[in-house]
Amino acid sequence: MTMKKDIPAIREYKMAFEEYFKNKPEPKNDDEHKKQMDEFVHWYNNIRKQSDTGKTPSEMYQEAYGKCPRQISPKIGLKRQNRAKKL
Repeated sequence: MTMKKDIPAIREYKMAFEEYFKNKPEPKNDDEHKKQMDEFVHWYNNIRKQSDTGKTPSEMYQEAYGKCPRQISPKIGLKRQNRAKKL
């Protein structure tokens, strides 16, 4: 995969994708694939520090907009999170 022509954000995403999935087994079905992707997105946005800034995308969002980004947990999903906010 050539990354020289990619813009920095795309290059960073590709590096993270390869890093996260390098030792993960192939998903056996669609549900397992969705679970792996949800977990990757959570890890990428909230745990993994970007190589150029040393911050997570969530931290950068908070600095730029002064509030935490809306979170989607891989375990509860967006639907349940929205329902909890209404209570």
